[in-house]
Amino acid sequence: MPKTLALSMVLEACGSLAELKGGKLVHAHVIESGLEGDLVGISLVNMYAKCGTVGEARKVFERINNRSRILWNSMITAYQERDPHEALHLFREMQPEGVSPDRITFMTVLNACVNAADLENGRTIHRRIVDSGFAADVRVATALFNMYAKCGSLGEARGVFDSMVFRDVVSWNNMIAAYVQGRDGEGAISLCWAMQLEGMRPDKATFASLLNACSDPNRLVDGRQIHSEIFDNIFSNSQQHHRDLFLWTSMITAYEQHGEYRKALELYEQMHSRQVEADRVTFISVLNACAHLSDLRQGQAIHARVMRRGLATDVAVANSIVFMYGKCGSFDEASIVFEKTKHKDISLWTALIASYARHGHGEQALWIFRRLRQDGIELSNLTFVAMLSACSHVGLIEEGCEFFASMAELGIEPNMEHYSCLVDLLARAGHLHTAEEFLSRMPVAANTIVLTALLAACRVHGDVERARRVAEKLEALDPESEAPYVTLSNIEMVLRFFFLACPYFLCSFLCFFAG
Repeated sequence: MPKTLALSMVLEACGSLAELKGGKLVHAHVIESGLEGDLVGISLVNMYAKCGTVGEARKVFERINNRSRILWNSMITAYQERDPHEALHLFREMQPEGVSPDRITFMTVLNACVNAADLENGRTIHRRIVDSGFAADVRVATALFNMYAKCGSLGEARGVFDSMVFRDVVSWNNMIAAYVQGRDGEGAISLCWAMQLEGMRPDKATFASLLNACSDPNRLVDGRQIHSEIFDNIFSNSQQHHRDLFLWTSMITAYEQHGEYRKALELYEQMHSRQVEADRVTFISVLNACAHLSDLRQGQAIHARVMRRGLATDVAVANSIVFMYGKCGSFDEASIVFEKTKHKDISLWTALIASYARHGHGEQALWIFRRLRQDGIELSNLTFVAMLSACSHVGLIEEGCEFFASMAELGIEPNMEHYSCLVDLLARAGHLHTAEEFLSRMPVAANTIVLTALLAACRVHGDVERARRVAEKLEALDPESEAPYVTLSNIEMVLRFFFLACPYFLCSFLCFFAG
């Protein structure tokens, strides 16, 4: 076996196991051997990306002179979730370097557009896809209409879908899911019938989406019909266990995602009583339900079942357990689960930080954050949301502003959640003028979440004039909502009572001392 191939295989294994220290040792050997070329470079980029250190992956990428399309794709893929704007920037640099995109490139950058919520760049890439002759590729076309749907342009998504020469079951499922996500249950159900008219048989993923579409009580008849279809189309030849597990998990997940947390737990207990063993997806859904209900007792019972099933080492399940304990205020148990999880990704660190932040334990959140930095793990957008939230809850203004400023240094572009947290931090501390000034200078238009945070602070601090300005902006965004003016009315009523009551109390006070 050639040495480069052997090293690549070892690096891929290190990446799969998130074994950063081992990967760095192999990298050192690669440098000493002078083998940091394209083939090993691809494995190095993939290893560092899987271990959460995209910065190190980029250093490897920059050191390689003759970069192949596969290497470009690996680097763009590494950025697509953590820094989608940089992924799009790299895509723009490809062509001047003489490297043409392929189907993998286009699918990756379309996902980056979704993660960046960048519809305009998505449209530009759509034109490139047409010019490059990839518009007829079913996987590229599926990624394209997914991008439009997830960026809020369902009409353009349907246009791409309708223009596809060949549509496989994955394409149909994605388009149906897009209608469900867009809260168009009727469109999703109609598309399912159209799918069957074209001779395409629905599968489990199709019906999982449709169960969500039928969670609306107004669609009960459709829901019953779909349940019948599920049994007729999917489960006639399946084993009983798999049939039951899929059905139970689909319904539990549908309840959890629609905020029916108690129903999700009741259904889970019925499933357990019938001796159907839950899988990781089931456990994640019911742990999230326990978290939202702050049901510690039920959460502990489910945690015990997770342990018995041997799923506690699954990072996604561990995230849900930490999230549940954190929401229930059981920090000791959250910390124990965190420490016992061998391969800690950034999501797990963020879940623990958010747990402390949510309950006003800012100092503990800061301590966890410092540990995270010492371990050299690359930060995500959500980590900064958690840290800014922690600073806001305990009034750490200086630290919060420093965290916000450090995002630019780390190449992380703030989104609306970060802006909202900073406005909330300043406003809670009584710096309403600074908060409003910052809001007016934001590079993106303020949404209702940011404005509502400022309005709530105006109520706390009794700033009527500023509250009026904020309420007007909220009305412009959502003319049908009465909430801003209810809050404004409450502020004015409290102040009116205060000014009317003050003379009475002052007179009583003077009369008392005058004898």
